[in-house]
Amino acid sequence: MRSPIHFTTKQFLEVPRTPKQLSALGVTRAEMHNYFECCTYGTWIAKPTELLWAANRSLTLDQRQRILNGARRRPPLKIPHEVRVRGHFNAHPRWIAGGISALAVRGFPYFHHGVPAHMLTSSSRGLSHADSEARVSTVRKRFAPIREVDELLPELPVAPVPMAASQFLKDVSLQKYEWNVRPLGLLNRAELRVIQAADALCTFTRKTPERLLASMNEFLPVSVRVKRLVLKHCELGADSPPETWVRLLLKPLIPDLETQVKVADERGPIATADLGSRSLRIMIFYDGAYHSAADQREWDTEVNSRLTAAGYTVLRLSAQSIRNPGDIVARVRALVNRGSRARS
Repeated sequence: MRSPIHFTTKQFLEVPRTPKQLSALGVTRAEMHNYFECCTYGTWIAKPTELLWAANRSLTLDQRQRILNGARRRPPLKIPHEVRVRGHFNAHPRWIAGGISALAVRGFPYFHHGVPAHMLTSSSRGLSHADSEARVSTVRKRFAPIREVDELLPELPVAPVPMAASQFLKDVSLQKYEWNVRPLGLLNRAELRVIQAADALCTFTRKTPERLLASMNEFLPVSVRVKRLVLKHCELGADSPPETWVRLLLKPLIPDLETQVKVADERGPIATADLGSRSLRIMIFYDGAYHSAADQREWDTEVNSRLTAAGYTVLRLSAQSIRNPGDIVARVRALVNRGSRARS
């Protein structure tokens, strides 16, 4: 039996395969039993790298076996989404990645963590035997799936981006995908999720809401309700779903609020604010988790100093601060009133 380190490559860690496929790659039954774990229905994937390295450093075979056998099995939905999509395809070669799964394989960063894969098929035959960790839809509309999208599994077929985007927005509107979001004014949680999803799709495809809807109409038109939400509330430029929420919160206070506002001084470019008003000289940043790193904090301090020196007011928000929208509104209203008095 080979060393566990042999199985720490991406082809074993990120491409689930059936026992027959693993055997064709030279993996013995003993190696599969010791170094692999079940991923999706009928497929196996190498155990986490840190576990294999720990087993490799053990002094005896008994110690190695205790480490491997004592590790808690990962729940399948904790395995990255695109990895599970590869497993579903290897177990069911007629399936096609669609909806959120087709987007995830292409690098779409949001909303797919911990949710079942969405796979497409032209026939419902045999679906009763499909595993519960995938949602399989029967598609009657003829379309040409695209291959060579996934670097690790080029033969994996995926739905075209407009078709996948339309399927995903439809699923969100039907509340098949849910994530935590605070209600906002007259918009309920389901409507906010549609707007956040559409904003993310606009940024991912680099299309305006109008162009995004036009491209989707060629495959699967969205409902009138979804179309109205997208055209009324969505914009190209939001870098994350929380930024979309902040924009919707502050737009009534700042009518000329823009996304991705580039600011410069006599020394050159300073930064690109997530949101901003040039007339009121207010620049707003939503700081994600990575802003807590020391080098990022240093850079943020430099940006704040230069923007202040250039006459801008800087407002930085975080996941913690948006838990209190009333406080944000009060702070921004005070800034707006101060800016209005200064202009007059």
